[in-house]
Amino acid sequence: MNVMFIGIEEVEMVCQFCNKKEIGRAFTFRDLETGDIIRFGSQCAKKALGFSTSSKMGKKLRADIEATFQSECNEARKAGDFSKETSKRLSEKRQNAIDNIIRAGF
Repeated sequence: MNVMFIGIEEVEMVCQFCNKKEIGRAFTFRDLETGDIIRFGSQCAKKALGFSTSSKMGKKLRADIEATFQSECNEARKAGDFSKETSKRLSEKRQNAIDNIIRAGF
């Protein structure tokens, strides 16, 4: 499965791995082949993506957060909008995403 981590949401949803209805933490990904949004419960995300350890899953999530940050910075530069405020906003967004995966145990 070729996916990009988008973030962690607090939502009511059905896990797309086990089909269990969950209220709480959803790991949200974009399928890079179809563009579809995929949500897994916190316990199923690692299984669904084939990671053997939480450490490996954490590395994938952190790499995706960093790639998203770099992409957003590049887009802001191209648009001529890379001010201190933009840089600060993007850095805070990245840090919030990292804090969320740490709280989730990854």
